[in-house]
Amino acid sequence: VTSIGDWPFEDCSSLTSITIPEGVKSIGDYAFYKCNSLTDINIPEGVTYIGYRTFCECSSLTSITIPEGVTRLGYKTFSDCRSLTSINIPEGVTSIGTGAFYMCDKLENITLPKSLTEISSNSFHSVKGPIYYYGENEELNEQIANLDNSEIFVKIQVEKIEMTTPPTKTSYIEGQNFEKAGMVVTAFYNNNTSKVIENYTIANGDNLQTGRTTITIGYTENGVTKTASFDVEAVPQVQSGDISGDDQVNVTDLLLLKRHIMAGTKENWKLTGDKLKAADLNNDNKVNITDLLLLKRMMLKKN
Repeated sequence: VTSIGDWPFEDCSSLTSITIPEGVKSIGDYAFYKCNSLTDINIPEGVTYIGYRTFCECSSLTSITIPEGVTRLGYKTFSDCRSLTSINIPEGVTSIGTGAFYMCDKLENITLPKSLTEISSNSFHSVKGPIYYYGENEELNEQIANLDNSEIFVKIQVEKIEMTTPPTKTSYIEGQNFEKAGMVVTAFYNNNTSKVIENYTIANGDNLQTGRTTITIGYTENGVTKTASFDVEAVPQVQSGDISGDDQVNVTDLLLLKRHIMAGTKENWKLTGDKLKAADLNNDNKVNITDLLLLKRMMLKKN
């Protein structure tokens, strides 16, 4: 079976559910007209055409998912489905015909696809709403403005952005730049949807100074800009060899390094923190005789 013709199940008042087989590509006019006990129907992927008044007056139908591939919803396709509370209109639908959802008065929280370019009169007459749309197509915007119930149509807008996953690098040394690698930023919209975004801006992330810096990320969509902020910490840059922290490399540093190497069980001789970092001249995360030799060489070069 590749198609369901016109009128085949008209007024089948005892029909409660139906599964349309894979391979069907079109559902004809009035196909399920006045099937007022129908509560559940599965429309398979592959269907590209749904006819006029196909589900008109299916008064018990509560929800339906329109498959991708359908490009047009025709005249009164779902009109008078007065129990219908939700419907998914996929990307690819370009036109919604006159009265397509006429008198679906329990239908709310609908999002129209970006692909939509035409919406006819009374398409959503008596629908509760809100109906969200992207507002990027000026011709469609004008059509919506001219509808009798245009007040239930709401432009989709970003409400907030959040850093939903922190960046891989979380600690910095003075003078380094903030690195966004690994960071995930998510935008949240007024139609209760969200998406991960990448084309955001970063402010205050260059040449980090010692202490706490507030990083601000910004995102603009359809003329609306949202920001989110978080703090990063940068520690002072440790001068290699300056173990005493007096901004010089001299014999005092040499003595401190010797004492650390010879400390044994003498805990008060051992270097810690920034002093230990400054003593690790070859950056191998060890402080030993190799660092002592490098420090001597550094002092000889200075003299």
